[in-house]
Amino acid sequence: MNYDIYKDIASRTNGDIYVGVVGPVRTGKSTFITKMLNNFVLPNIIDKNNLERTIDEMPQSGDGKSIMTTQPKFIPNEGVMIALENDVKMKVRMVDCVGYLVEGAIGHIENDKPRLVKTPWSSQEMPFEEAAEIGTNKVISQHSTIGVMVTTDGSITDIPRENYIKAEERVVAELKKCNKPFVILLNSTHPESPETVNLQKSLQGKYNVGEIYTGKVTNITDYGAFVELEDGIEGLVHVSEMSWTRKNVHPGKIVSTSQEVEVKVLEVDADKRRISLGIKQCTPNPWAAYIDEHPVGSIIEGKIKNITEFGLFVGLSDEIDGMIHLSDIAWDKAGEEAVKEYSKGQDIQAKIIDVDVEKERISLGIKQLTENTVAAALEGVKKGDVVKAVVVAVDDKTVTVDVNGLTANIKKADLSKDKALQDTANFKEGDEVEAKVSSVDKKNSKVNLSIKALEIDEEKKALEEYSSNTGNSALGDALGEALKNK
Repeated sequence: MNYDIYKDIASRTNGDIYVGVVGPVRTGKSTFITKMLNNFVLPNIIDKNNLERTIDEMPQSGDGKSIMTTQPKFIPNEGVMIALENDVKMKVRMVDCVGYLVEGAIGHIENDKPRLVKTPWSSQEMPFEEAAEIGTNKVISQHSTIGVMVTTDGSITDIPRENYIKAEERVVAELKKCNKPFVILLNSTHPESPETVNLQKSLQGKYNVGEIYTGKVTNITDYGAFVELEDGIEGLVHVSEMSWTRKNVHPGKIVSTSQEVEVKVLEVDADKRRISLGIKQCTPNPWAAYIDEHPVGSIIEGKIKNITEFGLFVGLSDEIDGMIHLSDIAWDKAGEEAVKEYSKGQDIQAKIIDVDVEKERISLGIKQLTENTVAAALEGVKKGDVVKAVVVAVDDKTVTVDVNGLTANIKKADLSKDKALQDTANFKEGDEVEAKVSSVDKKNSKVNLSIKALEIDEEKKALEEYSSNTGNSALGDALGEALKNK
């Protein structure tokens, strides 16, 4: 097959390349980036100020076991145009990351406790290891268009080769799952030695990076299709590896016997003589492509395709759906109530609030299109406050009230300390009530009030006022008189 990797990448990315340099920690990722920048990027930066800034931004490198990088870093600040083979031109940026931790690396523990670091993903400091996990996964799944997985035989540090294997396998698996084109770089102080050459061959056989074939479908089963690559050599395309978007479909509806198909080698198990193949990996991942064009924060338009107990499913393209959870429909209404205002086939606008390429999920929100006035109102309300409210709705279980523009609920059991008076029928729209704030849920914009709690407080206060001035024998009469006068 005549396959041009450069043209393929250029067509997938519109010429904008983010090279994600990933792998375990302490493999030489930062050193590789520095050499790439020096040899390919810096010579193509024309503006002197941009050149100096890029040099200042270049990552730190260090010897030994100490981790140097703390979070993902894009270098240079803007893409730089470089020319490749066959007249292909691309704008390139390098993306550095911490990498997945390996046993023996140091720098993530401080004073016998997990080292805490500041990150862009949280207002609070988090353990270094957690930050490394989040940052590395983001570079693999979101920030890069192609990957360079850097690993080592252990010769560049004092960390044994076997300590790197688990993290190395994880990175390759995640890159393959995202359908990211990638290469593996084996870093060694003695690259020509027989041991290193054998390791290189072993890695090539183990991961089968970038091998794409044209084969013929020989047999179709309920769980996939067998494809002949060469005479006597067959591999299995599991049903989950056939299509990015057609789920829960019989393989026979995607391919047919004797059909020629392009497949990518996903895994080779020499001991069991098994070859795992993928069809969908030969085409761009539509989830990744959509997210590249519509990042988090984008406002989209789509048609409601389905309404379920979880929320609304919205068609974003011919292949991609997004979901609006009930809690993301409205600021001022419960999801179960807000969803009643929408119908199947309706055209709506929504904002992309979260994406997960690996799990093929796009989360949308309608309420995020407007300012959260409820949150602002909640800032002036705290648990224990006594407030005046107006009844706006009544049902069998709840009295809904308005507190200065903020909707709150009074549950049936909180309508009175007297069980005989715990009846919502005693209230009607327009009634004014006084109650105590029993709970404030700022995350879900919910406030609960209690008339019962206020009555108990008033009774307790009356008891305290009269107990010090009244004898025990007359306390009951005094208390009754005090409450009568409230």
